[in-house]
Amino acid sequence: MDKIKNIVWILTDSQHFEAAGYMNNKAVQTPNLDKLAEKSKTFTNAYCQAPICVPSRESFITGRYPSDLGILHNKHGHASSAETLGHKFQKAGFKTCFSGKSHFIADNLLFSEHDMNRGFERYADWDDYLHYLREKFFFSSFDKSKVHEKCYQGDPRNLEYIEGEVNRCINMYAKENSGILEDEYTVERCAYERASDWLDQNHEDPFFLFYSLYRPHAPLFVPEDVEGPSLDDLPKLDWSEQDLASTPSLRQRIAFMNSNEDAYNANLDLAIKYSEDQDLSKEPGRKKEINSYNS
Repeated sequence: MDKIKNIVWILTDSQHFEAAGYMNNKAVQTPNLDKLAEKSKTFTNAYCQAPICVPSRESFITGRYPSDLGILHNKHGHASSAETLGHKFQKAGFKTCFSGKSHFIADNLLFSEHDMNRGFERYADWDDYLHYLREKFFFSSFDKSKVHEKCYQGDPRNLEYIEGEVNRCINMYAKENSGILEDEYTVERCAYERASDWLDQNHEDPFFLFYSLYRPHAPLFVPEDVEGPSLDDLPKLDWSEQDLASTPSLRQRIAFMNSNEDAYNANLDLAIKYSEDQDLSKEPGRKKEINSYNS
């Protein structure tokens, strides 16, 4: 009987599907991801069910459409009754862990204590990051109620309202959505250490680790030891030509639209001329004059 394989599901946030070297992108150098991809299963034929966090994340963790879950935007809460991948793997005898960005709940990334385990025995999210920074002596204490009241609300710049020494770190997320942050204090480092600690304790059993990274979602941080290429060195891409060339259906729709433009304009001109000839503007109910300058 074959040994049960462990599963590590790695998720990034807001990353274009071609923004990796293993996707034949010559402008992006990702040697470590390329090596990992060679030994892994990559999702190269997947579709995002929603363009925003909560409905999209709920969809792929439950395997159901956002409309089926009743979650259509970030203001909807999480579907706590929906079975998730975590539940599925638990039933199959796996140890389960979620580490990183979750955002399965409405609007606020700074979750309070709630039933967010979603089928995961270990659940480490943004709250863990604040505690992680305290462990690193970045700040001695913080008013959690004030953090939850003032923080995030869909806009990273709102983080500047947090009082106390926590501003020293969190304000980096607010200032112009970019900056340099030492690796030791990043969200990713916290997610890695939480996941690593959990694996050290559970590696002898079959496990499912959902490792969810915050990057490259804004704000953009660059490690101090990394220097990217200059804009002059990046290849110039004609996205419009490339997209049209690789999308026959789009070309057909544009051609159809162009071919019908003259006919549409002719019909519109005819309708206007008919209206003028029949003097329809004087017919009751046909026209209502509005003087926007009268109060």
